[in-house]
Amino acid sequence: MGLLYVRFDLINNKDEYSLISFINNIEYTLKNNDKYENIVMHKKSTPKEIIFSMDLKNSLKSIQELAEFLFQINEHL
Repeated sequence: MGLLYVRFDLINNKDEYSLISFINNIEYTLKNNDKYENIVMHKKSTPKEIIFSMDLKNSLKSIQELAEFLFQINEHL
């Protein structure tokens, strides 16, 4: 299993609302794209922290999928 911890530093509440929307979009992408079926998003108690976990059965393929997913997230930022 591989884990990726992401923490967002927010300046004000407006940023937090945007972050919540962004995280919801990430969650939607993960649930509706079979390519990312091995990646699971775990929300922490605050929207500022999320953890992605993935099954590393086929490690090279899983890492490629994670990298592709991270590039897709980066496009939304």
